[in-house]
Amino acid sequence: MSKIKLQNRSNSASQNIKISLETREMIYDRLSFNLSFITNKTQYSLDNLQLKTYKKIISVMQILSNQNIVSILNLRKEHGFEFIESLDKEIIHSEFMTSGRFDQCVKGYCVFRIANMGRVIGKLNNNMFYVLAIDTQFELYKH
Repeated sequence: MSKIKLQNRSNSASQNIKISLETREMIYDRLSFNLSFITNKTQYSLDNLQLKTYKKIISVMQILSNQNIVSILNLRKEHGFEFIESLDKEIIHSEFMTSGRFDQCVKGYCVFRIANMGRVIGKLNNNMFYVLAIDTQFELYKH
């Protein structure tokens, strides 16, 4: 069980507060994005994207994050999510696996479209979308 130790500033410096990461609760039902685990493979990361693709990703993320997760799950895949079972290439960041986050997410992969510019591929855990890859070549799964 992972623990974070925080120093309590109101009392003595020797007193610690522990927070269990496994028991934290999601209090917001709007979609949130985590970009910490984007793949190290440059063809699927943010490194080589064109400016218009960046702008489209941010635009779609803003639209999705302003909606309730249940509403997003009820949208057609052109505007919401598409779920796929597997990827054709290995792109998972090793730390995402070793941290246990991969196992906490729903099975398969969650994808949202950035128009005809590509797909953002991630994993979904409640209302948290972990961005794992940006596929602008449409080659990470069969379309």
